[in-house]
Amino acid sequence: MKLRCLLCFMLFSCSFFAQETYLEGKILADSIAYREVNIINLTKKIGTINQRDGSFKITAKLGDTLFFSSIQYEVKRLPVTKEVLQSQPVLVSLTTEINELTEVVITDIQLTGDAKKDAALIPTKPYFNPFGGGENKYTVEERRLYTAVTSSSGIPLDLLINSLTGRLKRLKRDRDNAYFEKLIQESKDLMRLNFFTDDLHIEADYVDDFIYFTSDDKRFKPSVKQKRTLELITLFKSKVKPYELFKAAQNKPLITE
Repeated sequence: MKLRCLLCFMLFSCSFFAQETYLEGKILADSIAYREVNIINLTKKIGTINQRDGSFKITAKLGDTLFFSSIQYEVKRLPVTKEVLQSQPVLVSLTTEINELTEVVITDIQLTGDAKKDAALIPTKPYFNPFGGGENKYTVEERRLYTAVTSSSGIPLDLLINSLTGRLKRLKRDRDNAYFEKLIQESKDLMRLNFFTDDLHIEADYVDDFIYFTSDDKRFKPSVKQKRTLELITLFKSKVKPYELFKAAQNKPLITE
């Protein structure tokens, strides 16, 4: 009987300690009903946002550190101490962030009133491309991804938040898709349409599908990027029969005689 009671006590204790510990609190700030504050547990790498009344609930335990951040308010760290856990709901005060101009520079450029001439008089810095260097412009998808993984502060908060929400994966996928579509278009620019329809006997409506099929070959990308037209022609010709078999398996004979 004693042994049975001991086992029950041990099971109850394990179940109790295995439960998640939550920290409840309320944010005190101006216009909090119309603002969302990112509440991040930096230790556990999990996050949440506040409700309209400023209240929040997040998994936390003794020794964790919470991070509060929003565009409208100054960032704040909250170490989870014994006192914090005992004083729930904890009240967190956030201060409205005020951005001040540190310097105003007045130049001696004499403007003529002609926008084109005046633009040429203004000194500019070379455009920096973090994805490839030089002055090459990058796509909208690349700019969005660059913004999502960088931060002007010491803490890559955007990267952490976007990783938690899955937005970073979606932005990377969008960037890769945009790059792939650009590669497909470059391959079409290198070839003539009648090369596919007359030489390879691919119906015009399925030329794009055939190019997508060919792009799975590892030789496709370097041939397109280095504009090796002859190699690309050879590659396309070698893919006609596999493409025909692939479509035949789908009951879609798209090769013309």
